This record gives sequence, structure tokens and C-alpha cells, in this order.
Amino acid sequence: TAKSPETLPGAATKPSPTDTLADVLQQGNEYLAEGRMEQAKSAYQRILNQQPNHVVANHRLAVIADRQHHFPTAERHYLTALRVNDAEPNLLSDLGYSYLLQRRYAESEKYLKHALELQPSHTKALNNLGLLYGKTGDYEKCLAAFRKAGSETDAQAKVASLFPLGPPPSSTEPFQGPPRPQAIDPAANMFADSTSNSQTIPPGSVQMGASG
Repeated sequence: TAKSPETLPGAATKPSPTDTLADVLQQGNEYLAEGRMEQAKSAYQRILNQQPNHVVANHRLAVIADRQHHFPTAERHYLTALRVNDAEPNLLSDLGYSYLLQRRYAESEKYLKHALELQPSHTKALNNLGLLYGKTGDYEKCLAAFRKAGSETDAQAKVASLFPLGPPPSSTEPFQGPPRPQAIDPAANMFADSTSNSQTIPPGSVQMGASG
């Protein structure tokens, strides 16, 4: 008897023979929330074996690849997902952050701005954009992005971590954060986990994708 297109053969952990794509996606999401990266990858890959352009599975695999610093793999999955849905702010923001991790700043800015064109209040995109401007030394734009993302207190704290010696001499913004004795690496300190504060699939709070 021919199987339904939605039915997948075997899975990593005692799957039902009638597991659907939705079932396997849920499995992958649970593994991802628990930090079980290899099991999550296996589940999402099973979906791609049936539907290579599945937006959510490609997005999840891209985020996992970012965590593991496998950036060419991450980019391939992001771009596959974007070819299907290029109007998903979470996806655009995450790709922008991926490029930020790679120091591909112009591409990072492009995708973060695109995310914000679609959803101007997208907090993670705003935080990622603030981090981008901090890494490229643009104090005013950095502070402006963080102000849009949250409170003034939070914005000042974030900008202080990126500009520990205060604003550059050309800045017109007053520095309200505490001075720090040495420079820091923003990516390593402020947003250390590429899926914790800066991407849209944080451990323990996996979003079931509306796209895909």
C-alpha cells in the first residue's frame, strides 16, 4: 500500500510508523528546546527528505548550524527557506545575525533592516542591529536601535557594554553608562549564545513556526 506523502519512515527514537511531518517537526522542536542538537538535526533532516524546501525545517537547521559555527551550511538553509518565504521577519533577522557572527556586516545590515521593514518592532532584529552598529563603531545608531528595542535603562546598559570607554569623540550623545577598564568582544559577551538572545528559537521556548 502506498504511503501518504505526509507519512515518514523510521525516526531516531521509536517513531510511530504513521508519524506525519507535523509529528516529526514537533519532535525536532522538543530536541532543540532541550539542547539535543544532533537529534534535532536528524528530525529536521527527515522532513527535508520529504520536502526539501520546507521553510521551518530549513530555518531550524540554519540556527543549529549557526550554533555550531557551520556557517556555509547555515547560509544554505536560510537561503533555501527565503526562496520560499522572503517575508518572514524571524527568518530575516536570524540570517542577519548569522552574517553578523561571520563579520559580514553589510549583508547583516541588509537583512536586519529588511526584517524591520516588515515588522518595525521586532525586538531581536533591533537588538541585532544595535549589536551590529556597536561592532562597527556607530555609537548613535547603536543607541537608537537599542532604544527602540527596550527601555532607556536597558539601552544605556547595552551600549555601555559595547562602548566601554564611552562614545567616540565625534558622538553627540551623552554617555550614561559606567566606564569599564577594557574593551570587550560584544558577540562573546553580550549575545554569547547565537540562539539565546539574538535569534528567534531560544532553548526552552521554541516557537512552532507559522511559516512553512
